[in-house]
Amino acid sequence: MIRLLLQADVSYGTTQLTLKIVMMKLLTLACVLPVLFLQTVKSQDSLKETKHQDSLINPVFYMAYIYQPHRHSVKGYLVTINDSSLYISQNRMPLSFDNTNFSYFEKFDYSSIEKVKVRKPKVMGRSVITGAIIGIVTGAIIGFALGDDTGWFGFTAGEKAVVGGIIGGGVGSAVGAIVGNESAKKFLINGEWESLQEMKISLQNR
Repeated sequence: MIRLLLQADVSYGTTQLTLKIVMMKLLTLACVLPVLFLQTVKSQDSLKETKHQDSLINPVFYMAYIYQPHRHSVKGYLVTINDSSLYISQNRMPLSFDNTNFSYFEKFDYSSIEKVKVRKPKVMGRSVITGAIIGIVTGAIIGFALGDDTGWFGFTAGEKAVVGGIIGGGVGSAVGAIVGNESAKKFLINGEWESLQEMKISLQNR
């Protein structure tokens, strides 16, 4: 009898140790996945360097957010930047520095611009969705690995997986939103002509 109890105790201890090892691996995975996700989004959605001629073959679209002092921000597709102004359109249009007809676009003089934030369209939505998926999967795996609770008010492994997936999805969505926002390129203009030209050069060399 005593021998059976000792064997059961050893078996229980081994199971607990195995569970702890599995939990540590899952927690490590949960920490690593957001980092990999961040690096992937930044590498895919950063303003990559291409030759200026390539914009005619592979047009690039940028959503621009124009911030002006004491006024609401304005957003639109960045169409072009000339010597003293930038132009946006509410219709989907690629960025081009060969535009000569600006009459159909909304104009912003450098002196009226505080800062400009530029990102590729749909980056935010894609980041949130990807983050949510990673969070749901990670949370569900961790919840299920915790196993069944004992007692009347305990949760089963399946219930923990559902709760973990919900919590993980919320956290993942928040992380995805942060990553999507950080993937945007920001330019401080502060009403300075030189700053607008630096922005123009940066986008020309994208």
